[in-house]
Amino acid sequence: MVQQLLLNLGQGSWQTGFANVTAQRWESDQPAVQLMGSLPPAPALATDYQRWQQLYGALYGPRAYWRQSEGSAGDFTPGRSAEPMSTRRMNGLAGEFEFETGTLTNVSHHDFETLCATLKIALNQWLSGLEFASIERRIRTQLSPSETIRVMLTAHDKTVLRFPWRLWSLFEDYPKAELSVNLPTYGRSLKQAVTDNKLGKVKILAVLGSDEGIDVETDRQLLNQLPDAQITLLSQPTLAALQQQLWNGHWDMLFFAGHSSSQGQGCLQVNAVESLTIEQLKYALQRSIANGLQLAMLNSCDGLGLAWKLADLHLPQTIVMREPVSDAIAQQFLKAFLRAFSRGQPLYLAVREARERLHSQPGNYAAWLPVIVQNPAEVPPTWKELAGSPGNGKDSVPVERAPSRQLQRKAQITGPRTGPRTGPRTGPRTEENRREAMRLGRSRRMTWLGRSLAIALAVLGVRWVGLLQGLELQAYDVLMKLRPVELPDSRMVVVTVDESDIQRQTSAERRGSLSDETLQQTLSMLESYEPRVIALDLYRDFPALSPELTASLTRPNLIGVCKSRDPVADEIGIRAAPEMPVDQVGFSDFIEETDGILRRQLLTLTPDPVSPCVTPYGFAALTAIQYLAGNNLQPVFTSAGNLQVGETVFPRLAWRTGGLQRIDNRGNQLLLNYRALSSPDQIAAKIPLQQLLSGQVNGERVRDRIVFIGVTAPSGDYWATPYGVQGQSKTAGVFMQAQMTSQLVSAVLDGRTLIWVWPQWLESLSIVAAAVSGLLLWKGTPTRLFLLYMLSASGLLIIAWAVFLRGGWLPVVPMLLALGGGLISGPAALYTTQDE
Repeated sequence: MVQQLLLNLGQGSWQTGFANVTAQRWESDQPAVQLMGSLPPAPALATDYQRWQQLYGALYGPRAYWRQSEGSAGDFTPGRSAEPMSTRRMNGLAGEFEFETGTLTNVSHHDFETLCATLKIALNQWLSGLEFASIERRIRTQLSPSETIRVMLTAHDKTVLRFPWRLWSLFEDYPKAELSVNLPTYGRSLKQAVTDNKLGKVKILAVLGSDEGIDVETDRQLLNQLPDAQITLLSQPTLAALQQQLWNGHWDMLFFAGHSSSQGQGCLQVNAVESLTIEQLKYALQRSIANGLQLAMLNSCDGLGLAWKLADLHLPQTIVMREPVSDAIAQQFLKAFLRAFSRGQPLYLAVREARERLHSQPGNYAAWLPVIVQNPAEVPPTWKELAGSPGNGKDSVPVERAPSRQLQRKAQITGPRTGPRTGPRTGPRTEENRREAMRLGRSRRMTWLGRSLAIALAVLGVRWVGLLQGLELQAYDVLMKLRPVELPDSRMVVVTVDESDIQRQTSAERRGSLSDETLQQTLSMLESYEPRVIALDLYRDFPALSPELTASLTRPNLIGVCKSRDPVADEIGIRAAPEMPVDQVGFSDFIEETDGILRRQLLTLTPDPVSPCVTPYGFAALTAIQYLAGNNLQPVFTSAGNLQVGETVFPRLAWRTGGLQRIDNRGNQLLLNYRALSSPDQIAAKIPLQQLLSGQVNGERVRDRIVFIGVTAPSGDYWATPYGVQGQSKTAGVFMQAQMTSQLVSAVLDGRTLIWVWPQWLESLSIVAAAVSGLLLWKGTPTRLFLLYMLSASGLLIIAWAVFLRGGWLPVVPMLLALGGGLISGPAALYTTQDE
């Protein structure tokens, strides 16, 4: 089990503090737990760290030059580096460092060590303050010291991310915790379909840059010792050569050793005369990332700025040194990391182990230097995952040779007919022919069985890659519409806001769909009727202008809505009304299949920390939970991460669920069991807004019910369903929210079934059984087999429909294909060769 902690400092700085700090903790696919706090200004920490950098450069920069062998000082030249920075690499007894020129020199090791201790104490005192204590205490009670913990820190201020946060006592108390630093904006890159057979090897592009004054040969040797690795070495390449390899290759890991800097635009000195920026390599790197590049390791100086530029290209992980580093330290870290990572340690633990081994370096605090820059949208791979699975030949299909052997055996049995038959055969010859006929029959049945199994495997393979998903979803929609009609859900009503309601308000009054005055009147009128829950399906990302509306928006029975940030469809998102508490806000996100139809419901998800919508619950799920709380039913999560209310467990969808193959199953998802009506908008009674405001509504229609308020005007959001996919047959979003809420409430209070599927192994077994079911009919004629197939297929469809009435979605399409393939290609082929 991997525990993850994302600490988002948000906007702020050392000087102003951090007013909105959020911490999200989750395990694997479990729903996230979010905590909120703040941190006060800490300008002294920034000053002390700047002082630390100066002392570090003074002790391990110019001092190295002073310790060169006698007589070499006058021969020193800065070298031929084209780096746009005021740094040098100097060679001496203490190793080579890049450092800022003009730093202090009149310092001692004692001053440096004292400052290091001061930094550690000051950081932990800052984090133990009252403003942050609520976060840290709950973090420590929920994290397990025996589990791997990925701590991801993100902030807008890059100087904050550069600070050595590993000094936090949390990392001492949790021996399997390791830190990464991340920029607040991130996302996944679009991956290309890679057909390259890796043969169980990690493909590494190793770039050995300019070796002026440093030793890169040791890096080469360490890489060559890696197990299960395919290394491509580029020694001091040109820009064109490096771009060609990045553009055309399929790499798992990019390694660089040499001079580098984050100053200015940042650069990698790839040879004696060329220093390349990330911008120059941008498109080649993007192509390489799309082709599968997951990890970059820059074994060089001052790499944080470079790593952040790589993160902008959506590279999943980068390992760099945050400060100048010597050859000895860089190579010791590289050796320890590669050894741990290639032997199966998770990426974070491998970095921590390699870092801690640097404590053997006396007095230089080298363990502060290595750092991971992690894209929170990606999952760090293991060495085996980078290598992939070697081909084992199990998917190859053997050539069928049985028919030729059958014909040979038949010729041996019958022999040439050279004379007239004078009567029935008797005696030993007749018994021998009978035994041969039985053996021939068994041989034919085995041949047919082999062919039927091959058909079944072919159907399973086609289904596995998702080629049957469209047909299975169409069959699902047909079964959905063939169910007997149900009654609308009497526990809810929908207040509809149509185009006339919107246009009736003047532009000066209206912000969003309803003006503040109209919304206040609506909420006040509804509250007088005493509904149990009001679900406001209207976006309001602006504050109310009147205290009356502010009070109405904070009522405990009101549920608001926000829109999550989506890197593909919506990079911004929509926040909730500022007045509404976060625990009364649900996200409105829906999941469409590839054909644009809604068939799934999203209950919870791990919120994006930089999204304006940070609630973990869906709008419909939160509305249902609020309603069920009136029945003294509270939600819990099972050990498997499933939502449970009362005795009802809502099992989350797997990566492969029924006809849905290889879906994105993040969060808690269900198949949406629409209430069987002529149209999804018939889910509940409707009350036009003007009818409500004019007092024409009987209060008993609203009392103790769920009241949805949503737009049904053509300008609103409309969705394709199994009941209609185009134009006016689409369904307004507010009715979809009502459908989803009804599914949850009905399952808990009425025992209404959820959509369920067989386990994958049982579905596969049923497809194989369908393919071989014709074994009993193998002597049938083609006409008889066709009629039997039609009868069998009709029976299978009736069974599938009957099971679907109880919520079961059977693999009816692949079963029909397997049944037809088994009956036609097996027995029919044998029948046509029977008399040859």
